Amino acid sequence: MLKHHHRSIAVLCSALAFSVFAAASVHASENESPRYRYKNSEGVPVISNTMPAHYAQNGYEILDRSNNVVKIVPPAPSEEDVEKAKQQRTALAAYELLKRRYSSIDDIERAKDRRLQNINTNISILKGNINTLQASVSNIVNEAAEFERSGRQVPENILSQLDDVKKELSISEDLLTYREQEYSEIARDFDDDIRAFLIGEMMQKRQNAESN
Repeated sequence: MLKHHHRSIAVLCSALAFSVFAAASVHASENESPRYRYKNSEGVPVISNTMPAHYAQNGYEILDRSNNVVKIVPPAPSEEDVEKAKQQRTALAAYELLKRRYSSIDDIERAKDRRLQNINTNISILKGNINTLQASVSNIVNEAAEFERSGRQVPENILSQLDDVKKELSISEDLLTYREQEYSEIARDFDDDIRAFLIGEMMQKRQNAESN
């Protein structure tokens, strides 16, 4: 009975000793400096207790004491990747703004047609006015020429009328130029919106597919 009691004590002491050793090992492992695996400039894998900064940007692995991978640190994004991500964010932001105004490409096309049609109507009116004013200038000039051919002085009212019509013609021609430029700019702006909507829509669909 006494021997059995001694054996039990011995087994218990051994178990306690093993537990203390295991706990100490775990504690030592937790406090141990991390190990890193990275590729050097020649592309050769290197395992080290230190992580050189100039290699860190290429990505590396953190290992435990048995060289098992604990964590993978991906490469730092390149300038090209950063710029690409910035462009994507900008494109998606533009798309979100457009979606507040339009539900589809067809909506943008219809808005474009309405806006350009209004400008076209104004352009047609201006062109008609210009033709009328040009004809008036021609008639007044011919009338003034009749006085000169007959040796008479051109009446002041005819000269004043000619001056007024020429000024009105110049204003109409300037306004026509402005309207034609406006037409081109608005058409270009709508085309940009259509292109931005298509790009944003495509990017959003791709993101949704990747998230699923």
